[in-house]
Amino acid sequence: MPDRNSVAPLLTRMSRIMNSAGVRLLLSAAIIFSLIPEPWVKRYEPVLLGLFALEFSLRLVLALRRETDDDPRQRGWRWPRPGALALLALDLIALVSFLPIDPRASPWMRSLRLLRFAVLLGYWAPLMRDLRTVMLRRERARQVVVMAMIVGLLTFAGALMLQQSEFDDRGVDYDENGQVDRADRDFFTKLWWAFRQIQDPGNMMTAPTATSVVFVSLWLTVAGLFLVSFLIGLGSDVVREMMELSQLRPPGMHGHTVIVNITAATQQLLEELMRYYQKLLPRDVKPLSRWWFGLLLENLRRALAGPRYVVVGTSPERPDFLRRSDLARIVYRHGSATDEAFMHRADIAVAQRVVLLADTAADEPDAETIRASLAIVEGLRDPSPAHPDEGAVTGSNIQVQRNRSKQTARVTDGHLTHQRGRGKLLIAEILDERNVPAAWAALASGGGELRAFIVVVDRMIALFLACVGRSAGIGPLLAELLTCTGHEIYTCFFDLPELSYACETPPQLPHEPRAAMDRLTRRARALPPHQRLVPIGLLYEETDDLGMPDLGVVIGGDERAEGAQSPTCSGFVALAPSFAHVRQFSEDLRHRPDATTWSEDQEAAARRTAADAPEFTREPHLPLRRVLICGFRPVTIALCEALILAEPDADVLVLVPTEAERRAALDRINVHRDMVQRRLLRGYHGALAPRPEGDFSHHYEPRGGGPPIGRVRIVVGDATSPLQFVDLPGGSGHVSQYDLVYILSSAGQDSDARGAQTLMTLDALLSRNEPVAPHLRIVAEFVDAELAHRLRQRYAALGVSRVQVYSTENLRAYFLFQSVLIPGFARVYGQLLAPWGHSFARVLPSGRGRGRCSFQALSLHIAAAGHGVLIGIELDREGGGADLHLGGGPPGGDGLVDLARVRGLWVVTLDPAVHPADLRDAL
Repeated sequence: MPDRNSVAPLLTRMSRIMNSAGVRLLLSAAIIFSLIPEPWVKRYEPVLLGLFALEFSLRLVLALRRETDDDPRQRGWRWPRPGALALLALDLIALVSFLPIDPRASPWMRSLRLLRFAVLLGYWAPLMRDLRTVMLRRERARQVVVMAMIVGLLTFAGALMLQQSEFDDRGVDYDENGQVDRADRDFFTKLWWAFRQIQDPGNMMTAPTATSVVFVSLWLTVAGLFLVSFLIGLGSDVVREMMELSQLRPPGMHGHTVIVNITAATQQLLEELMRYYQKLLPRDVKPLSRWWFGLLLENLRRALAGPRYVVVGTSPERPDFLRRSDLARIVYRHGSATDEAFMHRADIAVAQRVVLLADTAADEPDAETIRASLAIVEGLRDPSPAHPDEGAVTGSNIQVQRNRSKQTARVTDGHLTHQRGRGKLLIAEILDERNVPAAWAALASGGGELRAFIVVVDRMIALFLACVGRSAGIGPLLAELLTCTGHEIYTCFFDLPELSYACETPPQLPHEPRAAMDRLTRRARALPPHQRLVPIGLLYEETDDLGMPDLGVVIGGDERAEGAQSPTCSGFVALAPSFAHVRQFSEDLRHRPDATTWSEDQEAAARRTAADAPEFTREPHLPLRRVLICGFRPVTIALCEALILAEPDADVLVLVPTEAERRAALDRINVHRDMVQRRLLRGYHGALAPRPEGDFSHHYEPRGGGPPIGRVRIVVGDATSPLQFVDLPGGSGHVSQYDLVYILSSAGQDSDARGAQTLMTLDALLSRNEPVAPHLRIVAEFVDAELAHRLRQRYAALGVSRVQVYSTENLRAYFLFQSVLIPGFARVYGQLLAPWGHSFARVLPSGRGRGRCSFQALSLHIAAAGHGVLIGIELDREGGGADLHLGGGPPGGDGLVDLARVRGLWVVTLDPAVHPADLRDAL
């Protein structure tokens, strides 16, 4: 007897296939084809018999054994409902009509075939139920009855008038048989004639031979026009309400991504997801190979199924950007995460990911996110139906999984999950870091196969701004890594049931991180070009300061943290053009643990090819001794931390417009310090504390001890006034004496206007004092993406490189895109963008090299020189400029790197500002 655990998923998948719109359309077309009254159709009856016999058998099994993802309590063998039995009986009778029975029974057989229309209606039962619901509403039913009564009364009155005013010498051919006879004087003939006058103006009298008849015909025709107009309006209203009801039904997807809330970043997020969706094509693959065919079939399936995204918004109308051709296939549902039918309407129970975007239009966005998280977690826990007609609207297979008596354990981010089976990811965006502990508490009660990640996007934006402020030329690298173009940095977990990829038996890697990284690197160097990737780190499950499980990222083979729960890694981090490369690499590690790698002779030969490469030196970070920040919002604290850790002698001046905002900023710093000291915030290495001098300034106190470093002052000043920048408050001097100026956006409606005015003020001021401030750099942040784009174009046209402009809408969309695509991305980028672990660095050649070598040979050369892991190459472009190539050499040809054209290399290496105590305390 087959195991229930193996039968249940098969039946569940069978039920989804049978109820899909494609199968319904196929069977409906087959029924209509079988009813065509032509002799040649009979030749296909054996094929139709086989098709409908298979369909009947499957529906019979599904009626007796119900498997649903909505409510586990409705699963198992059971007697079908009366309605299902009636449809099965009609289906069986219609199936008999395809049998080769004696032709003398053909009239009976033809009547049986008409029953297929009933089966056809059964396929579209949801649509029929919606039509019944709309038509039987009290107001709608009354309108239909009133219209029918008016038609009946007009018809009767017209026929009665004709009957009473009839003249024999002016007879009219009412039945239109070509002659006036006795039948034309019959009352019911006139009744039918009067009804035809109402429903079709074309039946009006063509010749006025009888005055009374012409009058009645004109009267009935005009009344009919009004009634037809009323009927058209009624029909349009019915169609509109049916369309609205269709938006309340689940989309019928499985393994899809649900994005909750429409924000300013939603459009950009969807565009990135769709571009990544189009990116998954079989490129750089050997034609007609096994992997080529596998990718081709997968992409064909994706093309036919369409994008698997469901967007849930509070507006009943579909947003305008979702009406565009490239986003039109994305499903939209109206509702809120706190609605009772939300989980049913968006198919949450069978989704792979749920992304909760912060509702920036709400008074308390984080409170709404936490409430929505609770609703989803409890909905997955309690699969109870919200409406008997809709069936189960919440729930998942939690109870069934519990009955299997499988072991559960707390894993990354403090959430329960089963060690086997398919689960789902919940990604919640939090704006204010103070609310992160409450969000974790809301999600920590989630049971079943649920894994949650909290993304503090504003903190990631702060680390991004700190990174571009201290690293020259890093913009193109981050632009490729954070968007769907080119390569991304992927995390590959070996055994997480919530992810679409999980190994039954994880690859066996050495316990020592450096040895594990060495094995991954050696295996990656031996990959063919179409499978090439660059391993840069390992993933471990650790325990944080509160004893809660956490995700640890070890970049470059550093020592494992003391809180690691397992001696072996749970995954790896790699740079690759798509996750398919990472998955294939993981499968090769599992199936071929002893695969051939480069021998010592091959490595020696590779080193010889790179022997003519120039010497490389690390490009120093840009100076950060004096930094001016115009504007304050909560994540400014994270920005100050990153700047001070990168430059311990940094003097940061924060300029706010009013005294009230200054007091609010100081209060926020105090709250942040208390939360860090009580270890309620993850990822911070210290906090801002008041200086003993009592000058209302702060310095940075490392959490692990040590002397205070840096200085932060918050002063009141008008950032839009040129006089303010000439003499900054507190005797801070002229703006030209600073190394870096940040212009930050805020939540105010005039944020972009004030920021643009501040930027133009600085532009006008510095254009007259260019020699005075040759090293001053400006990093401006705006909310509006279009404004930021226009300002970038302006400075590019002017040839001004000191000004960098970014949009928070775009950055938020990019980081959310990474959170959807890459589980745990914040842990990886929180280290790569910051100065407290391994980070991106640029190494420059001391001269021109000679010859050509492969990317792998150059990576060996760079690693031997102690520069870290090579991830990208900048090559001189003909005509000026440079091209960035990540993960390999230039495309096309043999892929070899011309050492004479190398302008610079991008590596992942230990940040020079890192302190030994902070080395393992990364975000």
